[in-house]
Amino acid sequence: MTSDDFPVFPSAFFAGIVTRRYAESWDFYTTHLGFRTIEEHDHWVRLQHPGGAQLVLLREEADQTPA
Repeated sequence: MTSDDFPVFPSAFFAGIVTRRYAESWDFYTTHLGFRTIEEHDHWVRLQHPGGAQLVLLREEADQTPA
């Protein structure tokens, strides 16, 4: 099987990070790495880099049970 058997051409994708240090992480990515906030909610925020990469930061909930 080769990559020619299943041609995939993703135009974009983004990663999600669950963090206990939500505010600090948000600040780090926007202040030091050049991301900007493009969508903000109570428990998550979506960031975008000028190069096009997107990242979602999710606030870890102490009482949340993993799926």
